[in-house]
Amino acid sequence: MKKIFTYLILSIFLFSLVSASIKIPTMPDISLEEWKLKVSQANEKRFLATTSVSYWGICEQSCWSNTFYGDCRACGSDEIESACFWSPDGLTGSVAIWSANDYCNNPFKAYDYYNKQCYCVKPATTCIGGLTPGERMCVDNEIWACSSSGFIEYVSKCPYGCLEGICEQQTCIAHSTKKCYGGSVYWFDSCGKVQEEYLRCEADEKCEGNDCVRVCQEGFIGSKLCSGLDIVQQFQKTDCSTEIRTVDTCPDGCKDAICQNPQCSICSVPTSWSQCADDKMFRTNYKCDQSTNYLCQEFKEEQKCECGTSGQCSYDEVCESNVCVKLECEENEIADGHICIPKTNPLLMIGIIGGFVLLLFIILIIFLVIKLGKKK
Repeated sequence: MKKIFTYLILSIFLFSLVSASIKIPTMPDISLEEWKLKVSQANEKRFLATTSVSYWGICEQSCWSNTFYGDCRACGSDEIESACFWSPDGLTGSVAIWSANDYCNNPFKAYDYYNKQCYCVKPATTCIGGLTPGERMCVDNEIWACSSSGFIEYVSKCPYGCLEGICEQQTCIAHSTKKCYGGSVYWFDSCGKVQEEYLRCEADEKCEGNDCVRVCQEGFIGSKLCSGLDIVQQFQKTDCSTEIRTVDTCPDGCKDAICQNPQCSICSVPTSWSQCADDKMFRTNYKCDQSTNYLCQEFKEEQKCECGTSGQCSYDEVCESNVCVKLECEENEIADGHICIPKTNPLLMIGIIGGFVLLLFIILIIFLVIKLGKKK
């Protein structure tokens, strides 16, 4: 008995897994409320004609009951359930699941209960407009087909229009647009298929949009020129357009694309320094720069000093950089009169004087001998 019960439970479980593989019906990419309205509108004429009642039915059931007793029924026993979908309990009509088992076999489901909604209709042998089961019709750009129960169900959407229950094929118009392809401009038809080449781009060009555009190196080109007080030059952009840009501004004028610097005239040489008096001396000097508007301007220059000339220093000093500096003479020299002179040798002086006396004595003797000789 236990084995039979175990097999029964296992069979029910396996059946639920198989049921979970029910094929998901096709549906437009719209909300569930829009979907429900579409289904109602596609079928309402048939039911008005037969005065049959149609509506969206709903039922609620636990997954435990679904496993042991099967799915709940949203419509009456004499009605057909069509276009059904399932949703978690409390989220009716907001999340679509395409079988009860898909929901219940999900280990991460939020609720143990689910809602089932179906479009409820009475069985019929034909659909609206006298369509027989299997026949199709167009509703806007969608195909709807007549089911065996007389229910009009959604089949598919037609991107390029619907005609007599068949999706129309896309009509491609040749030479519809031009755009870049493989580095050049090509024709494309209205379906986006590439056709023949329209324009070939050269080596110094690139394809942009639907045209070949020259590509240039960005930077200054050409020579610089004077424009008033500005130095200007052409600037080339990557699209090869150019514009004049200012490179520099010359406050003192521009000539041959070079800023001019004002030149001073040659000023007079400064006068000699005055004699040093009260540790100061003066002279007249000249300056020429931007502050004088580049004209020679006279000014009185003052400097601290000890002397202006060597005459203002001691006999053994000289005036250097307005300071009295003691003369440094050699060993055989002596400072005198602000210069170094050789020292006098005493022995040499004695020799010179003795030689001079001796010379005078000899001259005297010669004179006396000559005089005595004449007397005889």
